[in-house]
Amino acid sequence: MIDAAQVEDDSSPSRALEQMDELRRILLAPEQNEIIRLHERVEQVRPDPENVAELLPEAVSIRTRKDDRLATALMPTIENAIGVSVKKDPHRLVDAIFPVMGPAIRKAISHAFSEMVQSINQTLEHSLSIKGLKWRWEAFRTGKSFAEVVLSHTLLYRVEQVFLIHKATGVMLQHKARGATGMLDSDLVSGMLTAIQDFVHDSFGAQKSDELESFRVGDFTIWIERGSQAVLAAVIRGTAPQEFRHTLQDALDSIHAEQREALENFSGDSAPFAATRPHLESCLRDQVEVKAKKSSTAFWMAATIVLLAVGLWLFFYVRGGLRWSDYIASLKAEPGLVVVSEDRRWGTFYVTGLRDPLARDPAEMLKSTRIAAQDVVSRWEHYQAADPRFIIARASRLLEPPQSVSFKAEEGVLRAEGFASREWIAQAQKLAAFIPGVAAFDARSLIDADSARQEFEGVRQRVENRLIKFETGSAEILEDQAPVLDELASDIERLRALAQSIGSEVRISISGYTDPTGTEAINATLRRQRAENIFSALISRGINPLGLSASPADVATLPRASQDRKVNLVVTLSDAASRNR
Repeated sequence: MIDAAQVEDDSSPSRALEQMDELRRILLAPEQNEIIRLHERVEQVRPDPENVAELLPEAVSIRTRKDDRLATALMPTIENAIGVSVKKDPHRLVDAIFPVMGPAIRKAISHAFSEMVQSINQTLEHSLSIKGLKWRWEAFRTGKSFAEVVLSHTLLYRVEQVFLIHKATGVMLQHKARGATGMLDSDLVSGMLTAIQDFVHDSFGAQKSDELESFRVGDFTIWIERGSQAVLAAVIRGTAPQEFRHTLQDALDSIHAEQREALENFSGDSAPFAATRPHLESCLRDQVEVKAKKSSTAFWMAATIVLLAVGLWLFFYVRGGLRWSDYIASLKAEPGLVVVSEDRRWGTFYVTGLRDPLARDPAEMLKSTRIAAQDVVSRWEHYQAADPRFIIARASRLLEPPQSVSFKAEEGVLRAEGFASREWIAQAQKLAAFIPGVAAFDARSLIDADSARQEFEGVRQRVENRLIKFETGSAEILEDQAPVLDELASDIERLRALAQSIGSEVRISISGYTDPTGTEAINATLRRQRAENIFSALISRGINPLGLSASPADVATLPRASQDRKVNLVVTLSDAASRNR
């Protein structure tokens, strides 16, 4: 019998849920266990960073030996990292590569500078020697450049061409030649090397392991260097040192390292081997003869003596030329001298020209130049210069003028100024036509001294005979004496002009007089006052006081008839030149 409580319990909701969970476990238990097991495997397979750090270097090494895919994949990342580093701090990259780049740059500069110095030394050595002169003649005769001739005589060896040949197939992979050397046929080169190798083996019983290392054809020697996949053949002019084989080996090793995959998979296409050209170019070497320098003390001493002698000769030659040029310039500047030609031959100077007799003597002018007279050959022809100074000198010599006459010459006209006798003037007008360079004689400015003296005497008499009267006991000038004073002043001016024209000067003394009446003290005062008043009246009329004097007359020495109330003038004539002295 079922208990009612138990029935109620089985029909409760919680009981139903438990039954559903139990049923789910019964139906889905295998799948849940599989999921749990897979989850545990996934948790176990997830890599640990420490394990990856230990395995990564070995994995990179294995991947690199297989192919270049890892390097290709990492290249963009590495380039980007370098770019970011440079932008962020360029000094870090500079500091990192400096230990490598610094020595490399210094080595390259040192090598280039050494080559340049060696080239300059060789050029100078061969240019300043007898051998160098012979080589220059050979270059001129053959049409070659001097550098080519020097190289042909001093060259020890030079690599003309280098061939890179595939060892297994004998196909030429790359070729490098010096200068304009023509490209050889690849089949011809490879066939030649193969044929020579077979000939050696067949003729001399050589082992298969024995390889041909070199052979000679005409002026060329072919050196062969073999590697595992490729062969280098160098065509050499001259005799190369054994060390050059190390150069070939280094180049071949570098080619094998860089082109390993291309050599192993070669199928006839030589395009990938264009990258080997720098290695082939490094094999194009040469070496010229370097002789030990001989003692050239004697040569340089002789050369020094010759240079000093040439220098001294050049110095004296140039100095003599400069002195000669200065002398010729002074001759050309001297009036009355005309230089027609001048020359210098073998240390002797030559000059020809025209000379006026009145000009300076060229021989006297030569003394001031410090040129030896025996080194100068000169020839001067006579001529009459038209220079005004020479015309005046010739006129003075022919006409013999008095000191009162001076000459001026201008455009062929001889002008005479001053005063002279009538006879000299007439004679000068006749003789002037015979003076070289004078086309006309102008005597309009000459004064006839004879006429001037005659006129001077007439005016002088008028001045000395003219009397100026005064009232008794008075020194005042009467009004009716004004015209007399005007005429007197005019005569004095004319006297001075006439005296000047004949080279003389006029002195006029004014003397005052009184009659006998009156005391001597009063009369002496009147005589002085009357002379001074006339002096002042003449000055007021424009007469220059120079040469004019006023003084009382000494009546004690005069006869009775000369004593009167008047003023008297006395004119004396003196030579102007003697007065100036």
